[in-house]
Amino acid sequence: MARRWRWDQYEASACHGLGTAGGVCPAVLLPCKLSSLPWDAASAEQHECLVQSLRGFGFNGVITPPPPSWLRSLRQSYPELHYVGVDRFEPNNKPVICKNLRTLRLRREVSRAHHSSSELLLLDSQLRVLDREYISGGDCVLGRWRVNDARLAPTNRTLWLNYLNAWGTSPPGAPCKGYWMARLHAYVAARPSDGHAGAGSAAHAPAHLASGRPGLHAVLHATQLAGGVGVDGTGGLHAERNGGLVVSPSGDRIDFELADVAPITKVHAADGRQLFHPVPASFGAAVHHNSINPLWVPELRAYLGVSHRHYLDGTSSSTGRFDPSAPFQYGYAYRHVFFTIEPPLMKIVRHSREFCFPSLEALEGNISADGSELCDGIQFMMGAFRQHPTSRTISFTYGVQDCETAILTLSIRRISKLLAFPLTSSA
Repeated sequence: MARRWRWDQYEASACHGLGTAGGVCPAVLLPCKLSSLPWDAASAEQHECLVQSLRGFGFNGVITPPPPSWLRSLRQSYPELHYVGVDRFEPNNKPVICKNLRTLRLRREVSRAHHSSSELLLLDSQLRVLDREYISGGDCVLGRWRVNDARLAPTNRTLWLNYLNAWGTSPPGAPCKGYWMARLHAYVAARPSDGHAGAGSAAHAPAHLASGRPGLHAVLHATQLAGGVGVDGTGGLHAERNGGLVVSPSGDRIDFELADVAPITKVHAADGRQLFHPVPASFGAAVHHNSINPLWVPELRAYLGVSHRHYLDGTSSSTGRFDPSAPFQYGYAYRHVFFTIEPPLMKIVRHSREFCFPSLEALEGNISADGSELCDGIQFMMGAFRQHPTSRTISFTYGVQDCETAILTLSIRRISKLLAFPLTSSA
């Protein structure tokens, strides 16, 4: 059976290069069930490890249960609303022949720069898309390469978005370029036939963001004069990109920014403290960047985080030129590490070896010549969520080939087993 991607856009061996986390070779995350069925909460709870495609998403998708205020304001218009998500929709990796219609759906507004390159998704309990809308706002949200690789961080009252603006303004003005966080608002503007605004309408949107256009709106707050804020309420975030927001275990507030993972774990507290610690010696000396907004897991008595690295790159770091013979335009051969980080010091305590995830191609019988499992060349983990506080599983979303989104569901018991390397002195 024909493969979906070029032969060189797969990883035929997880141990492409000797990893350092745990001092062992990277591995495919196995055993793990691959399913072509749509995601279902009850079914996902029955598996130790499950990988599925997320239909209706672009790439680099993120999912979270929304704050109660979102449910109250939007369920009048969307009674089945259960989760919210964000994704990217613009294809930008030249060698990838992407056939995902959600990634290819470029409207005329893209060229007119009326919004960012991310969109908000309203989802039901089975992660089916109820509605979607481009994320917009002030000057710092307008245009391609604004609000890239957005991640969701819900508190009890607010839904925050952390994101990269790769471009500034032209001509120079608002300090848009950088890594930021900002409040995300969603509302439904009444149609003329409705006769009233109602819950979840423009009447509930900030006055400077309200729009007369009917339908769903997704807007970032306070983006006219700057790209956003940082965890201390001023400036921006400290990470160059892919930083993580750490919500307090109670869900009341954002306490920390995880700016980088290895070889130095860099954490910035909301009160201005800098908590920098070397990773455990067992983690190794390789550079690992953050992947998700860490998730508090009471069973582990710690935050669960994920880091990533890539072994190969299609663009030279010295010249900035793309090698047309490379399978991808940017980084590829990704590996991820699961780890726990404990307050109050915010040091890494346990971690896994490096992993890549089994490609959904195996569902169609596509495996490597020697019979081993394939991984996709680009697997970029973006987010994690728990269905409810007592759920036995955690689900992780990740981008595949800069084209689509997949979801990995792991039991907490399996996660604990993966965290096989305890803290050892790095001195």
